Amino acid sequence: MRKIFLVFIFSLFFTENLLSKEYRVGEEIQNQVMLDKTLKIELSPGTWTIIEEDFWDYAPFSGKYIFLAKIKNNEIAEVYSLSYLDTFGKYISDVNSWLHKVIYKNKYDGCYKRPEYYILELFNKGSTTNCLVIRHIDPNKELYNPDDKELAYLDAPLIRWIENNSIKVPDVMLKSEHLIFARTSSPKLYTVDYGINPKFFKGPINKFTTEDDSEYHPNNIKKYKKHEKFMNDFIKKASAIHIELENKIKLKQYQKLELAKYSPETQSIIKKKTKKNEISNEDIKRLKELKKLLDNGILTQEEFNTQKKKILN
Repeated sequence: MRKIFLVFIFSLFFTENLLSKEYRVGEEIQNQVMLDKTLKIELSPGTWTIIEEDFWDYAPFSGKYIFLAKIKNNEIAEVYSLSYLDTFGKYISDVNSWLHKVIYKNKYDGCYKRPEYYILELFNKGSTTNCLVIRHIDPNKELYNPDDKELAYLDAPLIRWIENNSIKVPDVMLKSEHLIFARTSSPKLYTVDYGINPKFFKGPINKFTTEDDSEYHPNNIKKYKKHEKFMNDFIKKASAIHIELENKIKLKQYQKLELAKYSPETQSIIKKKTKKNEISNEDIKRLKELKKLLDNGILTQEEFNTQKKKILN
């Protein structure tokens, strides 16, 4: 989704006001990266380097973008990109139209089923989009020979940093792409991309590195059990990341993706967060019915409290 966000900015607005804020390019950080007051990401142990950081505003709109990487033995091990577009609730119909075009009509990537996507989970209703894509990528192809040649310039800062620092680019990476836009929670569109180099996570050796031939491609992975298991472990982690994002952005329960199926750990996170933060519409209805029974003298206060506790627990 990294390019989806950048495409939106560069295709719709002037960007002369880009400036660095909070983080400096080249700065090394640990433990946590903060996009704004809502979105903070806990980082894996070790030193991460800020590769790109931009903040801009134009008329009623503003946005921020951070790209950071963890390097081991002069090779990319992990990456994160975080971004938001703040619409401030302005020009709603125009914004909806633009977003629909960028997110669902993009010829090369987006929140719709594609052959190279391993998983696509999507909630789309009205202007609300909650999207998770899990896939593998060929980083060298993405950087140096992308499908969309017109947007190749967007990767120029990253390529320059890689070449200036003699950084080795992995042959294969696993990647999760998270996009959330729900005006009931926030006027901001949030995107988060997370990627890992399997080499540094005890992943199996890859004999095939092109996107279509890769062992991780959905058409091939069933033949490679070790790669399938490694991908399934990554899915658990990506699902947990997405659940955390949904809760930080405070999505309504009906807007959340059904990710419990991917792991028991994920299911426990969902139950914990749901109990802590939300009561379902069905539970609210049952509580109202109980209150009527109490008010009409059909239930005693003790009976009401007992039934209420059962519903809330």
